[in-house]
Amino acid sequence: MPKLKLITKMKKVLLSASLIAGTFMSSFAQTSAGAIAIGGTIGLATSGGKYKSTTNGTTTTSDKASSSSFRIIPNVSYFLSDKLALGLGIGYSNSTTSVKHYNPDYTLKSSGPAFVVNPYAKYYIGLGEKTYFLLQGDLNLVFGKQKSQGWNGTAVVDNEPTNSTVVAVGVLPGILFFPSEKIGIEFTLGTQAYIGNGGSYLLGYASQIDKTKGNTETKETTNTFSFLNLNAIGVGVSAYYFIK
Repeated sequence: MPKLKLITKMKKVLLSASLIAGTFMSSFAQTSAGAIAIGGTIGLATSGGKYKSTTNGTTTTSDKASSSSFRIIPNVSYFLSDKLALGLGIGYSNSTTSVKHYNPDYTLKSSGPAFVVNPYAKYYIGLGEKTYFLLQGDLNLVFGKQKSQGWNGTAVVDNEPTNSTVVAVGVLPGILFFPSEKIGIEFTLGTQAYIGNGGSYLLGYASQIDKTKGNTETKETTNTFSFLNLNAIGVGVSAYYFIK
């Protein structure tokens, strides 16, 4: 009889272990070899407001520069193994700024539409049933045209546009969390480079080349190195649907 009880207990232990292992494996099945993650990043930001100043009891109000930016980068990842995925993002970004001037009264506008190509590799390390730590090796290519206006003393005129190209490489650490079986949310520490900003990679390099044609053609190159740039570092958020 004691031997029968021992066998029964062992069966229960093995069954419990199998259930736990099955749960653990199913929760990580989303990132197994052959899996595909489809998703991307959408970002929208605006800023503006008013200045108020009081002199000798008289209050005047003026507009601050208003700006908005938009970025949409759809991408797809393919898992070569349980830990390694390769992916590609292709998207569009744009930023606009409007500055109101007084006496005389006029407004200057600028914009910077850009095309983005973003191949990357991601390495995942499991932290729990629904959470991974990740390191993203990033190549960011941005091609855009910066348009702006100026004041010639009597009217608003269009300045010569500037063609800008950004090439950036860097490392972005992050966390992948699964709120459900097929949906994954990624949080990355750092920001990718874009026109006018070299990004804030954990470790990275960005080069921006600006070319302007006019009476004389000008070319300007700006290089940016990032290493634990905690003062400028931001957080990126992406959502993915996993297919196995």
